[in-house]
Amino acid sequence: MAMKGVPVHPGMASLLLLVAVLCWGCGGGRTSSPEELAAFTKAYTPLRVDLSKLAVQPCGPYKLGPGDVISVQVDDIVRPVEEAAPPPAAAPIEPQRYRIDGSGMISLPLIGQMKVQDKTISQIEHEISASYHPRFLVNPPNVIVKVQEYDISQVTVLGAVARPGTYEVRRNELTLVDALMKAGGIAGAGSCRVRIRNGDGSAERLVAVPVKGTNVAFTNTPLKSGDVIHVEGAEPQYFTVTGLVVKPGAYPYPSGEEYNLAQAIGFAGGAGEFAPNLVHIYRKDTDGRVLKAKVRLTGNDANSAINIPVRPGDLISVDHTSGSSVKSFLARIIGVGVDVGGRVDLLP
Repeated sequence: MAMKGVPVHPGMASLLLLVAVLCWGCGGGRTSSPEELAAFTKAYTPLRVDLSKLAVQPCGPYKLGPGDVISVQVDDIVRPVEEAAPPPAAAPIEPQRYRIDGSGMISLPLIGQMKVQDKTISQIEHEISASYHPRFLVNPPNVIVKVQEYDISQVTVLGAVARPGTYEVRRNELTLVDALMKAGGIAGAGSCRVRIRNGDGSAERLVAVPVKGTNVAFTNTPLKSGDVIHVEGAEPQYFTVTGLVVKPGAYPYPSGEEYNLAQAIGFAGGAGEFAPNLVHIYRKDTDGRVLKAKVRLTGNDANSAINIPVRPGDLISVDHTSGSSVKSFLARIIGVGVDVGGRVDLLP
């Protein structure tokens, strides 16, 4: 009797058959315990940004600046406090328009110069009221301030945006979000950090941009005229599949996606012909230690590939077991026909 492909002595054929049967399912070992699997899953740490270098500065209420035009209405009669009797009732004073000069000042009747730059509407109303009362008015006046025109500023947006360039924005739109919207939003693989440099290059700040997997919430931040915003493109992230798969290699893990282990192996063309039903997955924890989990390729329980999430940076290895090694050896060297159930076909 001879085996298909290579003449073999009948006694040797029987020995090979015995070895194949004994080793068919051995050597794979157990899958990870629930405790081990929980520790492995917990080891994943989302992308972190160094908070000490970030400029977290909320925008808050709008603050006026040079070039803005405001109207000021004081609803009372301006008269000296010493008057014994008030004059006859009169209509409220009409609103007066003021353009804030380069020094951030406006000039009001009786009061004279008042600095309004970097102040909010409510702050200016309070200061005007306090300036007229009690010096010029018996009662605190009702003051209404409105912005009639906003000064136009320019900002430059570069890097990972849809339309890089220099844009004109109104002073009330002088924020990071508005600038990014003008430039069509963040493009490509996204970003996790933005650099904001003063127009003269004298100072720079860093701002975190929220992407899936980060632990930093985004805070909109105010800009200044002439600022240059550089949106740093996010570094591509990958997972790697090695071993007994059709196409071993590194595969991109786009921001916002969620892959499980079965999908990851699918990207690599699926398990190879002699792959065992066990997969190793390696991952670093926060201390830099490499943790390992061992799970099944098939099934639908907690230890099955379909229920194991893959994270960027993971290494997935479909390794030989002693049983899969015997399968491969018999098929490659001796030419014995092997099926998935472990049958050896001997030909007369």
